[in-house]
Amino acid sequence: MSEPGANPVNDGRASIDSAGLTFGPRLANAREALSLTVSDIAARLRISPKQVIAIERENLSALPGPAFLRGFVRNYAKEVKLDPAPLIAALNRVLEPAIPAPAPTPGRSPLVHVAEQERSSRRLVIAGAVGALIVFAIAGWLSNSRLRKEASNATPVKTASVAAPSTAAPMVAAAAAPEGLSPTQSAATAGVAERATPAPAQATDAPSSTAPAAEPGSLRFVFRDLCWVEVTQGDGKVLLSQNNEAGTEQTLNGKPPYQLVIGNASAASVEYGGKAVDLKPATVANVARLKLP
Repeated sequence: MSEPGANPVNDGRASIDSAGLTFGPRLANAREALSLTVSDIAARLRISPKQVIAIERENLSALPGPAFLRGFVRNYAKEVKLDPAPLIAALNRVLEPAIPAPAPTPGRSPLVHVAEQERSSRRLVIAGAVGALIVFAIAGWLSNSRLRKEASNATPVKTASVAAPSTAAPMVAAAAAPEGLSPTQSAATAGVAERATPAPAQATDAPSSTAPAAEPGSLRFVFRDLCWVEVTQGDGKVLLSQNNEAGTEQTLNGKPPYQLVIGNASAASVEYGGKAVDLKPATVANVARLKLP
């Protein structure tokens, strides 16, 4: 026997099946045919009797969301020996009006709406690509500006060092000055001759697989770009103080330890006793200052 108030009531929202009954009344009739009460079904489905009554009356506002409701109806149908598929279909017809479909714009075809969405997506992709190119261009410009600034900061260091070399340089130039030239003129002439020396003149000093090993105290410089170098040996004598053109080399043999100052250090390579010297730890603003023991 059914409990009072358990008779199904159609609120007008349900969809009628071919037999004239919606899913709620069909479940209620099947329950009563098996002499089951609302409490019996509630216990088997593990829901409250109020929810069983709401299912039979199709009172959807008193029930949980569609996913849970479909589960309740499916399990209810199995308990009362009914096929769940027609009942779920009837329930779906009740639920569908609750999901409003987007209203098409008057006078416009749905195909036109889809085409507009595709055009909008393409515009977003193009705008993103253009934005990325702008960001890369700005980053490249900033990087080039930083490199130019570093190069300009290194130039005064080289000029100042050439203008004021150690006092030992004029003394060396004066010892070899031709008759009729002052020590200053001789030093300038020697500097010009040194800078004009092409790379092949120093090629015999470059180490190779067949050349003998470099002397322990020898220094070798290779210049990939214009570099200013000053080398002072252990007794204070300046071995080299000049600009060196790109593609030239210098090989020195003196008395260690050596004090080195190298302008535009990133364009110079140094070997000491046949081993490469890492200039990066001693480089500030592209000027390397280091001591070799």
